[in-house]
Amino acid sequence: MAEIYKFFNSSPGDPRKYFASDFADYFSSVLSAGLLLDENEEYGLQVTHNGGLQTVISPGKALIKGYSYENTTPLVLTHDLPEMTYDRIDRVVLRLDLRNQHRYIKLFVKTGEASENPVPPELQRDEFIYELSLAQVRLRANTASIDPADITDERALEDVCGIVQSLITVPTSVFQQQFDVWFNNRKEVYETQMENWKNEQQTDFVAWVQSLQEVLDENTAGNLLNLINQNKNEITQVKQELASHSADTVKHITAAERAVWNEAQAKVNDLEILYWMGAI
Repeated sequence: MAEIYKFFNSSPGDPRKYFASDFADYFSSVLSAGLLLDENEEYGLQVTHNGGLQTVISPGKALIKGYSYENTTPLVLTHDLPEMTYDRIDRVVLRLDLRNQHRYIKLFVKTGEASENPVPPELQRDEFIYELSLAQVRLRANTASIDPADITDERALEDVCGIVQSLITVPTSVFQQQFDVWFNNRKEVYETQMENWKNEQQTDFVAWVQSLQEVLDENTAGNLLNLINQNKNEITQVKQELASHSADTVKHITAAERAVWNEAQAKVNDLEILYWMGAI
């Protein structure tokens, strides 16, 4: 067992030395591999067609296993000629190579194999090499140019590339346990309160329905229907009387006659509503 701590300044008689891998280990423990967003909340390293068998990769930044990368200007890559018979799928990859003779992160074309049903080459991810796929590029058989529609952007796919994310997570399981304990302690109280409320509402509703039944018994319903018919007859009679008057007389209808008309019409409207609602 050993205690590991970093990073601290050196002092006389107590030098503190660190390797690049120490910093990379730290960053890789808190940040995932992927592309970094810029100040405009956009990520670069987009692969587009550059004419012929060339693709161009836009400026952008990335982080792979704690090691940083930045492409500051558009970078052009050239793909091998396709075969005469079958299509091929290449991948444009960003490759971290930790081997001593390399020690870099660079863009490459990873050439696939021509086939009747071609598939993109697998990404290499081991102790020394780690690749991110920016795009798939299909090379059509017996052609000398890439169709822009044959470039498939893979930057947003987390399994092959993705965006850098924090690996520090909120301990939601602890919050859930605390909530469960609190809820179980209050569950019985809430269930009792809810049951009492439901019973009160049901009792009030039943009482209201019974009160309607007592008011609107068969005799009451019959009387209301008779009133409706009676008022209909009165309104019909008033209409006939008004129709018999001349136009001039209608214009000067008395206030009393208009009041009788309005009252009769209001009664009919109210009673008809009750009737058609099934209340009577």
